[in-house]
Amino acid sequence: MKLYVSFDMEGLAGISSWQQVDEKDRKYARDLVKLHIKWLVEAIKESSKNDEIEEILIADSHASGENIPYDITQMDDRIYLISGFPRAFYMMPAMDSGYDRVLFIGYHAGSGAVHGVMDHTYSGSVIMSLKINGVAMSECTLNLGYAWNVHGVPMAFVLGDEALKQQLEKLLKGQYVYVSTKWGLSRHAAKMKPMKLVEREIKDGVKKALELERDKLARYEVEKPIELDITLTRTSYADIAELLPGFKRVDGHRVKFIHDDYAEVFEAIMAMVLTVLGYSKL
Repeated sequence: MKLYVSFDMEGLAGISSWQQVDEKDRKYARDLVKLHIKWLVEAIKESSKNDEIEEILIADSHASGENIPYDITQMDDRIYLISGFPRAFYMMPAMDSGYDRVLFIGYHAGSGAVHGVMDHTYSGSVIMSLKINGVAMSECTLNLGYAWNVHGVPMAFVLGDEALKQQLEKLLKGQYVYVSTKWGLSRHAAKMKPMKLVEREIKDGVKKALELERDKLARYEVEKPIELDITLTRTSYADIAELLPGFKRVDGHRVKFIHDDYAEVFEAIMAMVLTVLGYSKL
């Protein structure tokens, strides 16, 4: 069994502001990252499926992917770490059909969630909202959509804030374990769970997630043609986005991209974001 772990940061216990996650050498955030990975690895080792697991791939999926120190691979010889940027399929690099299930760690509510801690979808500075086939997406549903529709890999576990939990409950079918780390009081304030409680819930949750039958796990089916509908934060960003092949202007702030291949839609998001960010720095 091969496990795929996509590791973000905004949904971790103890995090409530960009200052805590955007400085890659900040000791506070690095200590929290290593602590959450330690709990994850300990849970895997204690699980009934431990002897069946041959690989634990951890994709550092926050910002430029330079947040997880390489020495976490000393925790277990099965850990492979993906770091750095740019790379194809951003938060889900090197995913393929050989993985048994995906675990999302440190994930957060999608853009527009009431009291979602640091809510955004891929880029808060560029994207105001992002929909696929008319459904508002979070990074979790977007990434699960890629894992399932492209590679047939389902989701077993999510660690994140309470607002994301509520978003997923409305959209997903199938079994998975969700561990909440905090309750948002505003975009940058939260009631945090006690550290020991988070540790216990992660360990119990991961063990349960590994024991769930694969064919009953959560997935996110997307019908074709796939319509990506993005509302940008500025009209000038839409001016740039509509120049990209396949993007069509809808109104001042909105563009659409339609394709039958989820992988193409998935990559179109980051291609647009990076192009717009490049323009914004001119």
